[in-house]
Amino acid sequence: GPGNLLLDAWCAKHTGNSFDDRGSWGATGQVCQNLLDQFMAHPFIGQAAPKSTGREMFNLAWLETQLSDYSLKAKDIQATLVSFTAQSLAGAINGLNESVDEVYICGGGVFNDQLMAQLQIALGPITLNSTEKLGLDPTWVEACAFGWLARQHMNNQPGNLPSVTGASREAVLGALYLP
Repeated sequence: GPGNLLLDAWCAKHTGNSFDDRGSWGATGQVCQNLLDQFMAHPFIGQAAPKSTGREMFNLAWLETQLSDYSLKAKDIQATLVSFTAQSLAGAINGLNESVDEVYICGGGVFNDQLMAQLQIALGPITLNSTEKLGLDPTWVEACAFGWLARQHMNNQPGNLPSVTGASREAVLGALYLP
């Protein structure tokens, strides 16, 4: 889903910072429930797992079209985006057809105190931790993903799941260039 994409893009546009440090700016705003409901009505949010998306669906241009009927302070939009991110993640987790006792978060969102607090509330009794608790620095998510993709390539195994990505077929991704 949207992850930190919208949070970071909106923050960069309005503060000049590439991310909302500890979620402190978003914490100063008020959630606009009507806008949050509009965000949550996006078809991707209600789609069953497995699913994946990113900048191709949730980006600053998309966000700005969503805001056309609103006249809100930038910090209120940031606060609403925090709630949207937390609720969409929790909804996807709670919508799984299996019991979930623990969730581990990696990436930049783990450092956004507001996001983590709202996500914990939305998850209820599910334990929420950083991947650091597993011995995996949360900032290593992309390096680990590329390491796994390299492994898949070297073993001539697909690096995608069409049922998740929407690709037309499984594919061995990338290229290997020896020194």
